[in-house]
Amino acid sequence: KIADIYSYNIAINLFAKVGKWQETLVLKEEMSVNGIKADSHTFDGVIRACGKSGKWDMAVKILFDMNKKYKFKPESRHFCSAMDACSKAGEAEKTLRLLDMMGVYEMER
Repeated sequence: KIADIYSYNIAINLFAKVGKWQETLVLKEEMSVNGIKADSHTFDGVIRACGKSGKWDMAVKILFDMNKKYKFKPESRHFCSAMDACSKAGEAEKTLRLLDMMGVYEMER
């Protein structure tokens, strides 16, 4: 039996807690192959995993891919997870840029 979105999100969040960012990407792709659409929790888990692993640039890429590639509008929590990844990596300018962008996205809602 194919896992459901809840099972995938639990696994993604477990990998996120220990910084296994590549595994979260594999699971997100597996979801797509199995016809399961990623949701807010999925994206947040993947972004957090990237941040925990020091992959701030991947966290930001996924944040932007949410809108461009997946047609999923990022929420404030996605921006906060990406900003956390940037700030932990010492990327203060990127963090501030994301904060500004978050305000624009929130105003468009």
